[in-house]
Amino acid sequence: MRRREFLLGSAAGLLTARMSGQVSPRLRTAQPSLGVAETGIFPIPFSTSMREGRFAIADDVVIVTPSDGSNDELAVAKALRDELADWFGLILTIRSDSALPTGKRAIVIGISERPLIRNAFGQAGTQTLENSSLPEAYTLRVGPDVAGISGVDSRGVRYGLQSFKQLIDIDGGRLGVPCVDVVDHPEKPFRGVKIYLPGPKNIPFFKRFIRDFVVAHKYNTLIMELNAGMRLESHPEMNTGWREMLLDTNYSRRNYPPGSLHGREQNSATRTRLTAISSKSKKSLN
Repeated sequence: MRRREFLLGSAAGLLTARMSGQVSPRLRTAQPSLGVAETGIFPIPFSTSMREGRFAIADDVVIVTPSDGSNDELAVAKALRDELADWFGLILTIRSDSALPTGKRAIVIGISERPLIRNAFGQAGTQTLENSSLPEAYTLRVGPDVAGISGVDSRGVRYGLQSFKQLIDIDGGRLGVPCVDVVDHPEKPFRGVKIYLPGPKNIPFFKRFIRDFVVAHKYNTLIMELNAGMRLESHPEMNTGWREMLLDTNYSRRNYPPGSLHGREQNSATRTRLTAISSKSKKSLN
């Protein structure tokens, strides 16, 4: 993920309001020979090697996680299953095992040190693949019968899933992924998005925003500005002062210009709601 490409791509994504990391029914048509920049992966990976062939995603595919894997690895597998079901009505089975299923094509998901993952990568391709050992790094190896999604840690596995989803296309009316090797890691350890506190009516949108934009673009930090819009039980004088200032500036028209979105919710956040928001964000980003 080169810094310049990352910044330019982020700006373009924001300006066009395009959720490029989300698997969308408006899929691109498969190209005969894709270059590194044409794979659809964003941010552009450090290493991409295209190979001949495709991995078809159909109802005969099973999603496999290591039998000794963590709940985080299983959560990534469930996320892929749920999104394929939501967008395409394709219901795939998830199984935890120590070996690849016999006679079945598989999408294998897990941390790179697991024996199952090493076995899957060996079956998906014959060339030696140098995995990155940096934090949050991920590796994809897609073959005709096995597609491997691995990460150095749980975040890496999650980022690998985002890139795998971005590879999905349609060729001859069939859903699939081109055979490819991808090795990538974040260039910057801190990648954050700053937002304001969402109002009660915007919580469902906020949750989708975390899933479809923040996680999809591989950010790892969410910065939320609270100020006195949150009900502060330990310092109620801050809320009182904030309300008095708001009433005064609105009356004297020294606040925001007419039509501003500030204060439109006409509500304040409670500790319970903030805890729920924080828990959801942490679960999605870690």
